Amino acid sequence: LMLPITNPSVYQNTTATETIYVQMTNRAQAICTATTSFDIEVFALPVINAIVQLDQCDDDNDGISTFNLNEVANEITTNLTANTITFYSDLSDAQNGLNPITTVATYQNTTPSSQTLYARVENVNACYRTAQININVTTTQIPASFLRTIY
Repeated sequence: LMLPITNPSVYQNTTATETIYVQMTNRAQAICTATTSFDIEVFALPVINAIVQLDQCDDDNDGISTFNLNEVANEITTNLTANTITFYSDLSDAQNGLNPITTVATYQNTTPSSQTLYARVENVNACYRTAQININVTTTQIPASFLRTIY
């Protein structure tokens, strides 16, 4: 005996794969019914670290530096073989998979000293999560003309 799902809009599965049975009843003739079924399958989301940080030193005190965003890939997820990572400057773009950063290995921050970027981590089932990347540029007050001789 199977019990009906009383509120289908908030149904929660109990196993990763389930068969849902549907019985339709004709409102005018209650004895007229039809049945069908369909399977649902729930895929796992990628496992990620939600927030990571990438630091870079500045060589000319302008707060702008070149980053290789791939350096944080292992910090975001430990399963790079099963996941694809793409980088974005906007959270909405990361969530929708639009306008990825194309200069991943030579990205220059557009806001001096710090900027927030996002990574979309997607698995083979098209399930994804987004991670926040805080990039920081550390500037120094040491002038380029500074020279110290060490004996």
